[in-house]
Amino acid sequence: MTILRVMFSIVLLISAGVIASCSASAAPTATPLGLGDVPSGAVINGQLLDAGQRIGDLSVWVSTDLTPPTIGRTVLDALVVDDQGQPVNDAKVSFDIDMTNMSHGVNVTAATNVGGGHYTGEVRLVMMGPWRVIVVVERPNREPVRARFNFEVH
Repeated sequence: MTILRVMFSIVLLISAGVIASCSASAAPTATPLGLGDVPSGAVINGQLLDAGQRIGDLSVWVSTDLTPPTIGRTVLDALVVDDQGQPVNDAKVSFDIDMTNMSHGVNVTAATNVGGGHYTGEVRLVMMGPWRVIVVVERPNREPVRARFNFEVH
């Protein structure tokens, strides 16, 4: 009976390892970039939200037209560059925004490609407090990537 338990435990551990390795490869994870890594032109107007993020072969920064972000309408600007530092202009980008401490439901805004790797979209911030925006970048023949940025609305 003891040998059966040991064998069952080994099978469970191996299965867990296989499942973990499969799910880990499903989506790239974001790595924060330092403020020193911000390319010129990342912030057109306003304020950078959090540090940039490297995810897969992309780096993403987000800024807002208001400093600091306030309740009401604001424009988000995402700069997306590849691993060579070149602007990515063939993507479909969207902003998924919500508060981090209470959900306001699905709030996704399609961004407009304005050139030079910049994608902009107008969002509505309904309350003061902690928010996050998930920038979703979809490119032809590639898996979508998601970069999260936290910020405060005043």
